[in-house]
Amino acid sequence: MLYDDKLTTFRTVAEEGSFSQAAELLYTSHTSVIKRINALEAQVGVKLINRNNRGVELTAAGKSFYNDTLQIIDSIDSAVSRAQQLANLPRQFTVRVGCSMFYPGGKYISLWDRVSDLHPNINIELVMFNDSDRSLIDIGNEYDCLIGPFESEFFSDKYSLLPIDVCHICIGVSRKSPLSKKEQLTFRDLQRKKLCILPEKVSCGFDRVRKEMASSCEEMLIEEISPYINVKLLNECAEGKFMLLFLDCWSDLHPSIKCVPLECASDYQFGIIYAKKPSQEMKEFIDAIKNTSWER
Repeated sequence: MLYDDKLTTFRTVAEEGSFSQAAELLYTSHTSVIKRINALEAQVGVKLINRNNRGVELTAAGKSFYNDTLQIIDSIDSAVSRAQQLANLPRQFTVRVGCSMFYPGGKYISLWDRVSDLHPNINIELVMFNDSDRSLIDIGNEYDCLIGPFESEFFSDKYSLLPIDVCHICIGVSRKSPLSKKEQLTFRDLQRKKLCILPEKVSCGFDRVRKEMASSCEEMLIEEISPYINVKLLNECAEGKFMLLFLDCWSDLHPSIKCVPLECASDYQFGIIYAKKPSQEMKEFIDAIKNTSWER
């Protein structure tokens, strides 16, 4: 877009009368919305919004600014559309793909290359971020989509998925361990071994494996870790201090950790995760990928 995203945030807050509802529609956090509004007010130099217990309401200056903002946004969108129509060119736009340790968008360069070759009007930008509880919240805000495993039980009400691959639950084992030499691990192999696993209700797939382990192997030493696997945990796993319940799509996160298949492992959906109500540009991007053949 040619206009600042603070304008979009202001417009949404004004129309919804609530920071929280605006944050939900923009797929961002309440704090991020407030920061944008504060930055906009500082830039304009006047107070645009009053906060109260009932929500928010526009000041007199805010109402004037809101009406002008509508005209600005509509005028810019119309100007871009008319220019592209006159030039008889497909509309140029950029799609921002979020990338992190556990959402490895950069691994699919061959897909991005193929899309760019077939659709030169689509520019693809990789946006790096740190894994946290904001990874999905920032879809539609800091980036337009992610590539990674998808928990349909948790996410399907807020996010959509275009499947492009599959991944499987496995065990992350230090390459120094004799277990790393096995083709597949059973629950018996894991007896009296320390296995670190994400907390319950973070991953339905991991929860199912946890239940099977509990019913099949009473002597397994399971320890919960923070909701996100970090570099410190990877290093400790590589040193052989414990094993990790893992996904094979993370197999190249650490050179000293080997992903060994687990006997009961189920498939995980893996693909492009994007907003439930995507922008027109994102819809075009998804359609382009659906019609693109590429080699993994």
